[in-house]
Formats: sequence, structure tokens, C-alpha cells
Amino acid sequence: MTQPRLRRHLVTGLAAVSMLGLTGCGGAVTTTTTGPGTAAQIGDVTITQATLDDTTDAICADLTPQLQQDGPVALMQVKQYALNLLTARAQAEQLAEEYDVEPGPEVAQDLAQWKAQSERVPERLRDEFAAAMNTEALVNSVLDGAGTAALARDGVRNPTQEQVQQRGSDLFATWSDTVDVTIDPRYGAVVEEGLLQPARTSLSVPVSAQAVKAWAQVNDRENASPDFVETLPESQRCG
Repeated sequence: MTQPRLRRHLVTGLAAVSMLGLTGCGGAVTTTTTGPGTAAQIGDVTITQATLDDTTDAICADLTPQLQQDGPVALMQVKQYALNLLTARAQAEQLAEEYDVEPGPEVAQDLAQWKAQSERVPERLRDEFAAAMNTEALVNSVLDGAGTAALARDGVRNPTQEQVQQRGSDLFATWSDTVDVTIDPRYGAVVEEGLLQPARTSLSVPVSAQAVKAWAQVNDRENASPDFVETLPESQRCG
């Protein structure tokens, strides 16, 4: 199987923000206080710290052989990437429910492929790994379905694929305006246009220095520290 797009992005830069390639307009209603043991609350879906840790460990295990060649990355980068996958999936699932969309068969096929190639991941983490890496297929399918449904509600018949994709992307980008979205501030992130983005420095909540530096490695290359990963203990690195 051709190397999936999500994995290519992760190997080349752990591009947590741009990995889905979605566009849209709109901001986010995002607060930054979560309950004990909660990494993020996305509408009705709670993403626990345990789930985030397991997903991070699974992705790290899968990428370790490649990163041993390319050089290690900060575990916080992998965690931010994993959190982006989990938050995007939670949004897509709720958007599908709102528009009564059933994911297409390609989503199940993609999930099966990820499970089949998860041999580097500890067995107990393979389901979490496959579900997280299946996010792109799920989001794309849901956005097509939701875009079609929304256009039909507006009386648009026989829309073009471009119209469907744009409407679906707009729905995804603005969905967080309508629900409560909370992200643990330790990850230095907010949800904007449907995706995790680095928190602005004007936020009043404290953001961990490690989270800021991890984001800088892929989002602010001018201020990225070339020695950041080397200064981390082994337990805080991947690869």
C-alpha cells in the first residue's frame, strides 16, 4: 500500500496543524479549562489523558524505525499531533450525527489497512492507533456527506464536487463555534477552523514551555531551537 498521507506528513515534520489539508472560514469558541484526567472536551466527546497517552505511544512506536534514521522528535510534538487526530475525529463523528451521515465503505477499508500494518505497535494499542490514523478517511467521507446534505437543505440539486467539498470544509471549520471546546492548556493549543493551532501568546492561561517549543519546531521555524530535542531526556523523545 502507498504510504498514507497522514504518515508522510508526520514523518516529514509532524505537521499537526496542516495534516488534513482542510480550508474554511470562521474561528472557534474555545476555552482552556478541562476536568481531571481530561485532555480535551470536544462537544459531547471527552478525550481522556489516558487515551491521548496511548495514542501517542502507538504513533511513536510505529514511527520509531523511520525516526531512528531521520532523527528523534520531541514526544510533545507527537502528542500534539495525536491530539489533533483525536479532536478532528471527535468533531467529524458529531458532524456526521448532526447531518445523519454514514461514512462511506472506504473508511472501513482504510481502517482495516491501518490495522493490517500496525505490526510495530504494541498489540494492546493497535485499535487506538488504527482509529487515530483512520481520521483523515473519516473526515473526508463525513465532509462529503455533510456538505451534500447541507446543500440539499438549501435547495441545491446536483451540486458539483467542488461545491460539496467547500461546503463540507466550511461546516467543519465553523463547527466548533456552536459547541463547547476545551483543551488542556499544557498542550499549548486551541481549535481554530476545525484544527488544533498553537495558542496565541495573548492567552491568559499558562502554556508549558515544552509545548511552545514543540509547536515551534513545525510552526515557527525562525524561533525553533535546533538543540531542543537533544536537551530532552529519553522519556520525552520519540525515535
